[in-house]
Amino acid sequence: MRAIVHDASGVDSDVSLNKPSSTESEEVAVAKIKALFPDISSPTDALPKIDELYESRPELIAGTHILETSSRAKVIDYMRSLVPSTINEETTLWPLVKVVKLYLDSDALKTGAILVDLPGLRDSNAARTAATRQYMAQANEIVVVTRLTRAATDETTVELSQAGYIKRLKHDGRRHLTIVCTCSDYFEPSDAAEDFKGDKQFLKKYTTLNNKIEAHYALVDSQSPKQQRPTREEITSLERNLQKLSIEARDKHAVQSISKTYSKLLKEDTSITCFVTSAKHYLENSSPRKRPGIMTTEESQIPMLRNYCALAPLEQKSALAVQFGQNINRIGSLAEVFGSKDSTGMSEAGKQKAKAEMDKAFTVLSSRLHNESLVFGTNIQNDAQFFLEGLSTAISRGEKHCLELHEKIAKEYKFQAVKSAYLHHGESATGKLKDLNEQFIAPLGAEVDVLWHTFMAKTEGHLHSWNLKVIGALDEFEVSWRNCIDENLESSPKGRDMSVKLLTDCLVPRIENAQAVAAEFCNRLKEDQRPVRRLFLFPDRLAELLRQGYQNAIEERGPGAFERMTKVFGAHIRKANVFGTLEKDIRKAVGSFQKQFGGMCHSWGEAATGDTETDIRSWLKANEEISREEAEYRAEIQHIVDKSQKPLMALIGLAESFQKKNANR
Repeated sequence: MRAIVHDASGVDSDVSLNKPSSTESEEVAVAKIKALFPDISSPTDALPKIDELYESRPELIAGTHILETSSRAKVIDYMRSLVPSTINEETTLWPLVKVVKLYLDSDALKTGAILVDLPGLRDSNAARTAATRQYMAQANEIVVVTRLTRAATDETTVELSQAGYIKRLKHDGRRHLTIVCTCSDYFEPSDAAEDFKGDKQFLKKYTTLNNKIEAHYALVDSQSPKQQRPTREEITSLERNLQKLSIEARDKHAVQSISKTYSKLLKEDTSITCFVTSAKHYLENSSPRKRPGIMTTEESQIPMLRNYCALAPLEQKSALAVQFGQNINRIGSLAEVFGSKDSTGMSEAGKQKAKAEMDKAFTVLSSRLHNESLVFGTNIQNDAQFFLEGLSTAISRGEKHCLELHEKIAKEYKFQAVKSAYLHHGESATGKLKDLNEQFIAPLGAEVDVLWHTFMAKTEGHLHSWNLKVIGALDEFEVSWRNCIDENLESSPKGRDMSVKLLTDCLVPRIENAQAVAAEFCNRLKEDQRPVRRLFLFPDRLAELLRQGYQNAIEERGPGAFERMTKVFGAHIRKANVFGTLEKDIRKAVGSFQKQFGGMCHSWGEAATGDTETDIRSWLKANEEISREEAEYRAEIQHIVDKSQKPLMALIGLAESFQKKNANR
């Protein structure tokens, strides 16, 4: 904050609300201070408030707050503590929050995508606009999100679209743009009739359905209440068909309009991907108590957008892999042809000796990389087995705890309290039995967390060990290659320099890549692997498995219903093998994890072995090429010498004749 005040003060130290800053950095600094202290008259007035703020909130010194929970309510409550909800509330910490990161178990993010929600480029606060531009410079792809009604006209949307188009063009040469249109849930048939009146086919279908609806409404007025019921059901069906027709027309014409507008704005051959999303209908379809709607989950286009987000990082990784392969295969000039007698190639005997030495060194390297991959895979397999053995024991104790807790609840609480918990499927946020599913699962989750953290720590240790041994093997191979060059090209400085340069261009980047790959594996292990509890052992997952048991229990009626109800629920836990299903899910995840990391190390070793073998062949071939070019060059020199021999001898003869004349004098 003191640095911000310094930036806001500028060169003349006289920046105030009545005297706008002359530079963008000063403008951004003033905007940050105004966000935190709206009532200041000068940036320097903020200094006392800064001291007061830090004295009253010591947690600011830590810099980071981590909230890990599976409850949406806890996240919302914490965020509300940072943001003032009324004008009269005191200034809170929200303007000082730089980044909020949410880690979710989402299909859209499982491939490594990181989604950043940014303000617009024309935000009223200069600090937010500056942050947006900074993130845009780092992003691999810019997806423009805008309201459906503003997609083709909003100036901010146009500016963001141009930035996203240029970003994609620089990234992989494609003329491509992605736009997501939101707020499309409240599109009415009357809107469609007005907006798409030029579409004769749509208008014909619309008029037919609308006339039928009006005719049925007229018929209702003349019917008895008993006769009205089937007529109103038919009206409801017709209105749904009319709404569906309007939405189909909206999606068709909206995409056409946006494509036409932005193709003219950018380039005619620009590929435009446009999503028209309906979040309301998607959530209704995802609800456990969903009602028949006018739109399926797929028609809401949310799944399509999710798949698009998941595919984007795969495309990026694929492009980087291609670029990496091209860089590895680019070998510089094999040799510069000199006109000196200094040979830059190897003799035939030297070639055979160098080949034998390099074959031996390569065999050792290949064997070591293969063995290290096997050792890593075996260690991961043993640790996974140890984890799974502990898991079986933990699952048994978890099921026992759940049953015992349920029996205790049945004894200590009355019928209405237990039934209320059952009716809410164990997810009630109030009452005596709130968060029942979390009470059932908590001890098991804590025990599995301990097992999982131990497994992760061992895996990270194996990964570091694998990294060190692989780097050591590559370093030893580099030494062998350099020794081979020194021994077989000892009398050829130029040839040795060429070979060392080729070695550096080919092998050193691979050693650096091995270090980078290992570092990436470690980072992925630390950041991307979610604990098993967050993947499977959370209340919502248990509620899903217990849902039928809750439902069966509340169907009990009559005398003795309470006792039967609790027995039915307890029996469901055993018969449905609820905890066995949890164990199966976790085993599957651990197996996938084991296969993924073991496979990555093995694949890297195979690729490194193949690429190194190619490099050795290229080096030997380069020396052969140098020898051939040298021979051709020497032949050309010899031809020039032969061609110049006769004139040279004539010149010498003339010189000797001249000397004789001078001697006779």
